[in-house]
Amino acid sequence: MKNTKLFLFLIIIFISSPSILKSQTWIEYTPQNTGIPLAAVREIVIDSTNAKWFATDNGLMRLKNNVWTVWDTTNSPLIDQYIISITKDKTNNIWVSTRNNGIYRFDGENWTRFYYTNFGFTLREIGTIRVDNNNTLWACSMFLGLLKHIVNDHWIRYSKLTSGFPDFSATYVTFEGNTKWAGTPTQGIAKYNDTNWVLYNSGNVPGLSNEIHGIAIDKNNNKWFCTRGGGLAKFNSDENQWTIYRTTNSGIPWNSTHSIYIDKNNNKWIACDDGLGGFVIYNDTTWTYPTEFGNETTADFMEDKYGNMWICQIVRILVYNPKGVIG
Repeated sequence: MKNTKLFLFLIIIFISSPSILKSQTWIEYTPQNTGIPLAAVREIVIDSTNAKWFATDNGLMRLKNNVWTVWDTTNSPLIDQYIISITKDKTNNIWVSTRNNGIYRFDGENWTRFYYTNFGFTLREIGTIRVDNNNTLWACSMFLGLLKHIVNDHWIRYSKLTSGFPDFSATYVTFEGNTKWAGTPTQGIAKYNDTNWVLYNSGNVPGLSNEIHGIAIDKNNNKWFCTRGGGLAKFNSDENQWTIYRTTNSGIPWNSTHSIYIDKNNNKWIACDDGLGGFVIYNDTTWTYPTEFGNETTADFMEDKYGNMWICQIVRILVYNPKGVIG
Protein backbone atom coordinates (compact mmCIF):
# COMPACT_ATOMS: atom_id res chain seq x y z
CA MET A 1 0.00 0.00 0.00
CA LYS A 2 1.60 3.24 -1.18
CA ASN A 3 2.41 6.03 1.30
CA THR A 4 1.29 3.89 4.18
CA LYS A 5 3.48 3.37 7.18
CA LEU A 6 3.50 -0.28 8.12
CA PHE A 7 4.59 -1.84 11.37
CA LEU A 8 7.20 -4.40 10.49
CA PHE A 9 8.50 -6.88 12.97
CA LEU A 10 11.53 -8.87 11.88
CA ILE A 11 11.71 -12.30 13.40
CA ILE A 12 14.97 -14.21 13.03
CA ILE A 13 14.43 -17.71 14.31
CA PHE A 14 17.57 -19.33 15.67
CA ILE A 15 17.36 -23.05 16.28
CA SER A 16 18.88 -22.52 19.72
CA SER A 17 16.38 -19.87 20.81
CA PRO A 18 14.47 -21.26 23.83
CA SER A 19 11.87 -18.47 23.62
CA ILE A 20 10.56 -19.62 20.24
CA LEU A 21 11.55 -23.24 19.75
CA LYS A 22 9.86 -25.40 22.38
CA SER A 23 10.76 -28.74 20.83
CA GLN A 24 11.67 -30.18 17.46
CA THR A 25 8.04 -30.62 16.58
CA TRP A 26 6.44 -27.27 17.44
CA ILE A 27 7.08 -23.52 17.49
CA GLU A 28 5.24 -20.88 19.49
CA TYR A 29 4.73 -17.26 18.40
CA THR A 30 3.62 -14.80 21.11
CA PRO A 31 3.74 -11.02 21.56
CA GLN A 32 6.67 -11.57 23.90
CA ASN A 33 8.93 -13.28 21.35
CA THR A 34 7.78 -11.49 18.18
CA GLY A 35 6.70 -7.95 19.05
CA ILE A 36 3.27 -8.42 17.47
CA PRO A 37 0.40 -6.92 19.48
CA LEU A 38 -1.50 -8.97 22.01
CA ALA A 39 -4.54 -10.19 20.13
CA ALA A 40 -7.00 -13.04 19.90
CA VAL A 41 -6.09 -14.85 16.66
CA ARG A 42 -9.35 -16.02 15.09
CA GLU A 43 -8.63 -17.37 11.61
CA ILE A 44 -5.78 -17.99 9.18
CA VAL A 45 -5.34 -18.23 5.41
CA ILE A 46 -2.18 -19.09 3.49
CA ASP A 47 -1.69 -17.46 0.10
CA SER A 48 0.08 -18.74 -3.02
CA THR A 49 3.43 -17.36 -1.79
CA ASN A 50 3.11 -19.36 1.47
CA ALA A 51 2.57 -16.13 3.43
CA LYS A 52 0.32 -16.55 6.46
CA TRP A 53 -2.48 -14.05 7.06
CA PHE A 54 -4.30 -13.84 10.40
CA ALA A 55 -7.63 -12.32 11.46
CA THR A 56 -7.25 -10.90 14.97
CA ASP A 57 -9.07 -8.50 17.25
CA ASN A 58 -6.13 -6.13 16.84
CA GLY A 59 -6.11 -5.94 13.06
CA LEU A 60 -4.87 -7.94 10.09
CA MET A 61 -1.48 -9.64 10.53
CA ARG A 62 0.81 -11.29 7.99
CA LEU A 63 3.92 -13.42 8.40
CA LYS A 64 6.01 -13.52 5.23
CA ASN A 65 9.69 -14.44 4.99
CA ASN A 66 9.96 -14.19 8.79
CA VAL A 67 8.66 -10.60 8.76
CA TRP A 68 5.49 -9.70 10.63
CA THR A 69 3.28 -6.90 9.26
CA VAL A 70 0.26 -5.50 11.08
CA TRP A 71 -2.54 -3.40 9.55
CA ASP A 72 -4.92 -1.67 11.94
CA THR A 73 -6.90 1.57 12.26
CA THR A 74 -3.71 3.65 12.56
CA ASN A 75 -2.05 2.67 9.28
CA SER A 76 -4.83 1.45 6.97
CA PRO A 77 -8.39 2.34 5.93
CA LEU A 78 -9.78 -0.14 8.45
CA ILE A 79 -12.45 1.61 10.51
CA ASP A 80 -12.71 -1.36 12.82
CA GLN A 81 -9.66 -3.48 13.61
CA TYR A 82 -11.74 -6.21 15.30
CA ILE A 83 -11.57 -8.75 12.49
CA ILE A 84 -13.84 -11.77 12.70
CA SER A 85 -13.02 -13.82 9.60
CA ILE A 86 -10.54 -13.96 6.74
CA THR A 87 -10.43 -15.66 3.34
CA LYS A 88 -8.64 -15.29 0.00
CA ASP A 89 -9.87 -15.45 -3.56
CA LYS A 90 -8.36 -17.05 -6.65
CA THR A 91 -6.43 -13.89 -7.55
CA ASN A 92 -4.77 -13.80 -4.11
CA ASN A 93 -6.86 -10.92 -2.77
CA ILE A 94 -7.38 -11.07 0.98
CA TRP A 95 -10.91 -10.48 2.32
CA VAL A 96 -11.66 -9.69 5.97
CA SER A 97 -14.93 -9.16 7.83
CA THR A 98 -15.38 -6.79 10.77
CA ARG A 99 -18.06 -6.88 13.42
CA ASN A 100 -20.10 -3.84 12.42
CA ASN A 101 -18.16 -1.99 9.74
CA GLY A 102 -18.45 -4.23 6.73
CA ILE A 103 -16.07 -6.33 4.67
CA TYR A 104 -12.73 -5.27 3.19
CA ARG A 105 -10.79 -6.56 0.19
CA PHE A 106 -7.01 -6.05 0.22
CA ASP A 107 -4.73 -6.76 -2.75
CA GLY A 108 -1.52 -6.04 -0.84
CA GLU A 109 -1.60 -2.32 -1.65
CA ASN A 110 -5.18 -1.16 -2.11
CA TRP A 111 -8.20 -1.54 0.13
CA THR A 112 -11.86 -1.69 -0.94
CA ARG A 113 -14.65 -1.49 1.62
CA PHE A 114 -18.06 -3.14 1.13
CA TYR A 115 -20.73 -1.82 3.45
CA TYR A 116 -23.87 -0.43 1.78
CA THR A 117 -26.04 -3.12 0.23
CA ASN A 118 -28.59 -2.98 -2.56
CA PHE A 119 -31.36 -4.25 -0.26
CA GLY A 120 -31.32 -1.39 2.23
CA PHE A 121 -29.27 -2.78 5.12
CA THR A 122 -25.64 -2.14 5.99
CA LEU A 123 -23.26 -5.07 6.35
CA ARG A 124 -23.21 -5.70 10.09
CA GLU A 125 -22.67 -8.60 12.44
CA ILE A 126 -20.73 -10.34 9.68
CA GLY A 127 -19.06 -13.55 10.79
CA THR A 128 -17.58 -16.18 8.52
CA ILE A 129 -16.70 -15.18 4.95
CA ARG A 130 -15.64 -17.67 2.26
CA VAL A 131 -14.98 -17.68 -1.50
CA ASP A 132 -16.63 -20.42 -3.60
CA ASN A 133 -15.26 -22.33 -6.59
CA ASN A 134 -16.51 -19.60 -8.93
CA ASN A 135 -14.49 -16.97 -7.02
CA THR A 136 -17.65 -15.47 -5.50
CA LEU A 137 -17.63 -14.20 -1.92
CA TRP A 138 -20.24 -15.46 0.54
CA ALA A 139 -20.83 -13.90 3.96
CA CYS A 140 -22.65 -15.10 7.07
CA SER A 141 -24.52 -12.47 9.08
CA MET A 142 -26.26 -12.81 12.43
CA PHE A 143 -28.94 -10.32 11.29
CA LEU A 144 -29.11 -10.66 7.51
CA GLY A 145 -28.73 -14.40 6.93
CA LEU A 146 -26.54 -15.79 4.15
CA LEU A 147 -25.22 -13.27 1.60
CA LYS A 148 -23.76 -13.76 -1.89
CA HIS A 149 -21.73 -10.91 -3.35
CA ILE A 150 -22.37 -10.10 -7.00
CA VAL A 151 -20.39 -6.91 -7.73
CA ASN A 152 -19.71 -3.52 -6.11
CA ASP A 153 -21.80 -4.05 -2.99
CA HIS A 154 -24.64 -5.72 -4.86
CA TRP A 155 -25.66 -8.78 -2.87
CA ILE A 156 -28.20 -11.58 -2.99
CA ARG A 157 -29.71 -12.18 0.42
CA TYR A 158 -30.91 -15.59 1.58
CA SER A 159 -32.92 -15.51 4.79
CA LYS A 160 -36.07 -16.99 6.24
CA LEU A 161 -38.12 -14.19 4.70
CA THR A 162 -36.61 -14.19 1.22
CA SER A 163 -35.76 -17.81 0.37
CA GLY A 164 -35.73 -21.41 1.50
CA PHE A 165 -32.92 -20.63 3.92
CA PRO A 166 -34.39 -21.62 7.32
CA ASP A 167 -33.10 -18.87 9.64
CA PHE A 168 -32.54 -15.12 9.92
CA SER A 169 -28.90 -15.83 10.83
CA ALA A 170 -26.05 -17.80 9.28
CA THR A 171 -22.97 -19.03 11.12
CA TYR A 172 -20.80 -20.79 8.53
CA VAL A 173 -20.66 -21.71 4.85
CA THR A 174 -18.51 -24.07 2.80
CA PHE A 175 -18.71 -25.51 -0.69
CA GLU A 176 -18.90 -28.89 -2.41
CA GLY A 177 -18.58 -28.08 -6.09
CA ASN A 178 -21.51 -25.74 -6.74
CA THR A 179 -23.40 -26.94 -3.67
CA LYS A 180 -23.40 -24.74 -0.58
CA TRP A 181 -23.53 -26.10 2.95
CA ALA A 182 -24.52 -23.44 5.49
CA GLY A 183 -24.96 -23.58 9.24
CA THR A 184 -27.42 -21.65 11.39
CA PRO A 185 -27.60 -20.89 15.12
CA THR A 186 -31.13 -22.27 15.64
CA GLN A 187 -32.32 -24.22 12.59
CA GLY A 188 -29.57 -26.70 11.77
CA ILE A 189 -28.00 -27.08 8.32
CA ALA A 190 -29.09 -25.83 4.90
CA LYS A 191 -27.88 -27.41 1.64
CA TYR A 192 -28.36 -25.33 -1.51
CA ASN A 193 -27.60 -26.27 -5.14
CA ASP A 194 -28.64 -22.88 -6.61
CA THR A 195 -32.16 -24.24 -7.16
CA ASN A 196 -33.37 -26.30 -4.21
CA TRP A 197 -32.88 -26.15 -0.46
CA VAL A 198 -32.55 -29.27 1.70
CA LEU A 199 -32.65 -28.86 5.48
CA TYR A 200 -31.14 -31.07 8.19
CA ASN A 201 -31.98 -30.47 11.83
CA SER A 202 -33.26 -32.21 14.96
CA GLY A 203 -36.59 -32.70 13.25
CA ASN A 204 -35.29 -35.10 10.59
CA VAL A 205 -31.91 -36.19 12.00
CA PRO A 206 -32.21 -37.75 15.48
CA GLY A 207 -29.65 -36.33 17.88
CA LEU A 208 -28.45 -33.52 15.60
CA SER A 209 -28.00 -30.16 17.31
CA ASN A 210 -29.65 -27.16 15.65
CA GLU A 211 -26.74 -24.84 16.55
CA ILE A 212 -24.04 -25.29 13.92
CA HIS A 213 -20.58 -23.75 13.94
CA GLY A 214 -17.72 -25.00 11.72
CA ILE A 215 -18.24 -27.22 8.66
CA ALA A 216 -15.69 -29.27 6.68
CA ILE A 217 -15.77 -31.90 3.93
CA ASP A 218 -13.19 -34.69 4.06
CA LYS A 219 -11.47 -36.65 1.30
CA ASN A 220 -14.15 -39.38 1.45
CA ASN A 221 -16.88 -36.80 0.82
CA ASN A 222 -18.14 -36.97 4.42
CA LYS A 223 -19.51 -33.71 5.82
CA TRP A 224 -18.52 -32.76 9.36
CA PHE A 225 -20.42 -30.27 11.52
CA CYS A 226 -19.34 -28.64 14.78
CA THR A 227 -22.19 -28.00 17.19
CA ARG A 228 -22.78 -26.28 20.50
CA GLY A 229 -23.48 -28.97 23.08
CA GLY A 230 -24.52 -31.64 20.59
CA GLY A 231 -21.15 -33.20 19.82
CA LEU A 232 -19.54 -33.52 16.40
CA ALA A 233 -21.79 -34.68 13.55
CA LYS A 234 -20.67 -36.61 10.45
CA PHE A 235 -22.88 -37.04 7.40
CA ASN A 236 -22.06 -39.71 4.81
CA SER A 237 -24.15 -38.24 2.02
CA ASP A 238 -23.43 -41.15 -0.35
CA GLU A 239 -25.17 -43.55 2.04
CA ASN A 240 -27.43 -40.97 3.73
CA GLN A 241 -25.99 -41.98 7.10
CA TRP A 242 -25.41 -39.73 10.12
CA THR A 243 -23.03 -40.34 13.04
CA ILE A 244 -22.98 -38.15 16.15
CA TYR A 245 -19.79 -38.25 18.24
CA ARG A 246 -20.23 -37.35 21.91
CA THR A 247 -18.26 -37.88 25.08
CA THR A 248 -20.52 -40.81 25.89
CA ASN A 249 -19.86 -42.81 22.70
CA SER A 250 -16.42 -41.71 21.47
CA GLY A 251 -13.06 -40.33 22.52
CA ILE A 252 -13.99 -36.73 21.85
CA PRO A 253 -13.22 -34.80 25.06
CA TRP A 254 -16.15 -32.33 24.88
CA ASN A 255 -19.59 -31.96 23.35
CA SER A 256 -19.23 -28.36 22.13
CA THR A 257 -16.95 -27.73 19.17
CA HIS A 258 -16.09 -24.55 17.32
CA SER A 259 -14.13 -25.37 14.16
CA ILE A 260 -12.83 -28.33 12.17
CA TYR A 261 -10.06 -28.66 9.59
CA ILE A 262 -9.20 -31.64 7.37
CA ASP A 263 -5.47 -32.06 6.66
CA LYS A 264 -3.87 -33.71 3.62
CA ASN A 265 -3.88 -37.09 5.40
CA ASN A 266 -7.62 -36.78 6.10
CA ASN A 267 -7.08 -36.23 9.82
CA LYS A 268 -9.68 -34.06 11.52
CA TRP A 269 -8.46 -31.19 13.71
CA ILE A 270 -11.27 -30.12 16.02
CA ALA A 271 -11.34 -27.09 18.33
CA CYS A 272 -13.23 -27.00 21.61
CA ASP A 273 -16.00 -24.48 22.28
CA ASP A 274 -17.08 -25.15 25.86
CA GLY A 275 -14.50 -23.34 27.99
CA LEU A 276 -12.16 -26.30 28.40
CA GLY A 277 -9.79 -25.11 25.68
CA GLY A 278 -7.46 -27.12 23.51
CA PHE A 279 -8.15 -29.28 20.49
CA VAL A 280 -8.34 -32.92 19.46
CA ILE A 281 -7.13 -34.82 16.37
CA TYR A 282 -9.20 -37.68 14.94
CA ASN A 283 -7.87 -40.07 12.27
CA ASP A 284 -11.19 -41.97 11.93
CA THR A 285 -9.93 -44.51 14.47
CA THR A 286 -8.15 -42.76 17.34
CA TRP A 287 -8.80 -39.50 19.17
CA THR A 288 -5.58 -37.72 20.19
CA TYR A 289 -5.65 -34.86 22.69
CA PRO A 290 -2.21 -33.18 22.51
CA THR A 291 -1.60 -32.23 26.13
CA GLU A 292 1.79 -30.64 25.37
CA PHE A 293 -0.06 -27.61 24.00
CA GLY A 294 -1.99 -27.02 27.20
CA ASN A 295 -5.62 -25.95 27.14
CA GLU A 296 -5.48 -22.58 25.42
CA THR A 297 -8.70 -21.72 23.57
CA THR A 298 -8.23 -22.72 19.91
CA ALA A 299 -9.98 -20.99 17.01
CA ASP A 300 -8.66 -22.24 13.66
CA PHE A 301 -6.19 -24.49 11.83
CA MET A 302 -4.47 -24.55 8.43
CA GLU A 303 -1.75 -26.71 6.89
CA ASP A 304 1.02 -25.11 4.85
CA LYS A 305 2.82 -26.54 1.83
CA TYR A 306 5.45 -28.20 4.05
CA GLY A 307 2.89 -30.12 6.08
CA ASN A 308 3.22 -27.82 9.11
CA MET A 309 -0.05 -27.23 10.93
CA TRP A 310 -0.71 -23.61 11.97
CA ILE A 311 -2.92 -23.37 15.04
CA CYS A 312 -4.64 -20.10 15.98
CA GLN A 313 -5.22 -19.60 19.69
CA ILE A 314 -6.40 -16.70 21.81
CA VAL A 315 -2.97 -15.40 22.83
CA ARG A 316 -0.54 -17.22 20.54
CA ILE A 317 0.07 -18.97 17.23
CA LEU A 318 1.47 -22.50 17.20
CA VAL A 319 3.21 -24.34 14.36
CA TYR A 320 3.15 -28.12 14.72
CA ASN A 321 4.63 -30.98 12.73
CA PRO A 322 5.12 -34.38 14.40
CA LYS A 323 8.01 -35.01 11.99
CA GLY A 324 9.66 -31.70 12.88
CA VAL A 325 8.68 -28.22 11.76
CA ILE A 326 9.93 -27.61 8.19
CA GLY A 327 10.80 -24.26 6.63
